[in-house]
Amino acid sequence: MDFTVRLIYACQRIGGDPGTGGQATVTNSETGPGTGKTVVIFRLGSLGDTVAALPCFHAIARRYPDHRRVVLTNAPVAENAAPLLAVLGQTGVVHGAIAYPVGARSVSVLGALLKRLRAMKPDAIVYLAPSRGASAVLRDWLFLRLAAPVKAVTWGKDMRQCRVDPATGVMEREASRLARTIARDIGPVDLYDPKAWDLELTAGEREAADRALAPFGGKPFVTIHMGTKVPQNDWGETRWGDFLARLSEGLSERGGDTGLVVLGAPSDRERADALAPRWKGQVLVLAGDLAPRESAAVLEKARLFIGHDSGPLHMSVAVGCPSVGLFSANNPPIKWHPIGDHVRVIHRMAGIDTITVEEAYDAASDLLAQPR
Repeated sequence: MDFTVRLIYACQRIGGDPGTGGQATVTNSETGPGTGKTVVIFRLGSLGDTVAALPCFHAIARRYPDHRRVVLTNAPVAENAAPLLAVLGQTGVVHGAIAYPVGARSVSVLGALLKRLRAMKPDAIVYLAPSRGASAVLRDWLFLRLAAPVKAVTWGKDMRQCRVDPATGVMEREASRLARTIARDIGPVDLYDPKAWDLELTAGEREAADRALAPFGGKPFVTIHMGTKVPQNDWGETRWGDFLARLSEGLSERGGDTGLVVLGAPSDRERADALAPRWKGQVLVLAGDLAPRESAAVLEKARLFIGHDSGPLHMSVAVGCPSVGLFSANNPPIKWHPIGDHVRVIHRMAGIDTITVEEAYDAASDLLAQPR
């Protein structure tokens, strides 16, 4: 057996991620520029993690415009989490993905992945990893360097973790940390440039959104996402129901007919159906009906979005929809807060259940009062 593969196996035992592992598979990684050049991007995470890294993906595309850009990524981390390509698509910033067998201990699985990476002959592998320990970074580097030179490796603790302001105790955003890690090898990233968050939605995705919204006949609507894969982040069915009634009443007082769109996974439909009667007006429950990027195309047209700290919130902000985000103590303040003047975040370290319906309504009303 190749000594280097055995070495990687040993490193896996030092600092492996939890998981069940699996075989390395390829998704449409043969598309892209026909130059024969390839760059691989190592990025793990789910929908929200992917959106946080979107400006970095754009920077990598600018640095390697003539390369086929393939992401080495994990499978969904939870039943309701979307895979990376469901967020990025395969027509713009990246062209495909290879599955990284998270938590794998099998030498044969790791060897097969290494063989596949080497066969692609990448010019570089860009290390766009989430915050992780030094042993995990070393393990990753030992493995990836066997296939190609590795760029933007987060050797120092300052690069591996979000900075904390010593004066205020406020933690920097994960998007900011990621931008710092690639600045030297890839180039600068402007997180406040709206183009940095461009999902590059296709005409087909926008047409799918138009078909889904056809029952509204062009009238204005707001969107909501009440699901979460983290129970601690759940505002609760009672509060969501009371909020829908309060927002619906407020919009009725302003005049006009405003529809409600409920987005989410198939598992969110039961709650949506139960609470739909609290809305004074037409309701479209699209939970489970649209792909994530099609949902983003719906959000492009919405007057407002409100939801938990989850992927749909981050996609909503990315497409410029005025958004209210409800955050629990699951994560520290600021780290995962979206960027933009069109977002309002209510973050309660005492628990999401301490956020009142009136607080959420006031945040929504503030955004609705602004021109869209």
